Amino acid sequence: MASSNEEHWNAMLNRLASRDGSVEMSRGVSNDQSAVVMYRSRVFKVMQDGCIIVEIPRQALQDKAFRVGDDLDLTIMVNNQRMVATCTLHEAFSYNVNPTLKVTCYRLSSGRRPKREQRRSFYRVSVAAMALKPTKLSCEIEHGQRFLCEGRLSNIGAGGIGVSIRAARTILNQIKRTRHFDCSVWLSEEHNINVPVRVAHISALGDDGLYLGLQFAIEDAVQAKQLEQRIQQRCTEVQRMQLQRRRA
Repeated sequence: MASSNEEHWNAMLNRLASRDGSVEMSRGVSNDQSAVVMYRSRVFKVMQDGCIIVEIPRQALQDKAFRVGDDLDLTIMVNNQRMVATCTLHEAFSYNVNPTLKVTCYRLSSGRRPKREQRRSFYRVSVAAMALKPTKLSCEIEHGQRFLCEGRLSNIGAGGIGVSIRAARTILNQIKRTRHFDCSVWLSEEHNINVPVRVAHISALGDDGLYLGLQFAIEDAVQAKQLEQRIQQRCTEVQRMQLQRRRA
């Protein structure tokens, strides 16, 4: 007998498949030195035996992220509900989406051990439409050299930020290998912060971009609380400005 999580997973998955909805694929990591890279894809069909047909993301193909026989995490979302399950990659093949469209797809096993994905501890506010200075990320690499790159701030929350980066492949590859950064964030003339961050997750943005979910990594509890309150205040200000703009 299917559990409530399995029933909910199947209902959400079939709903997405009926409209070629978006899903995310990633490989779990056993070591804290590696960040999880997530690849957005489309789900086309759930077969009678439970197998799932999803489009192969071009970036995943270039990264050689998945191989036949690998287990991967499949994340689905309907409205504000998110679930994740483990699937095995059975094969890559050419799939006829319709009589005139053929795409290369993965055939995944049915999802095992589906569970509801934990939501963030803090609400995130989108700032992607605001005119902000670039967010800067830096870290020390081999032989005392420092790596530096810039990105666009996408969202902010009391626990962390989201940053989108468009750059050359060499830079993106370095980002994927890095777990911790020093981060300089410009939020306004009055709000400019420099803070250590940890990469919580990474999503591919087409062929030349990455989205980084960054978590603040301040060890001192008092300083961490002060930053949390400061960012919460800025979130409230941004929400108020967005509401006023809509009313206008």
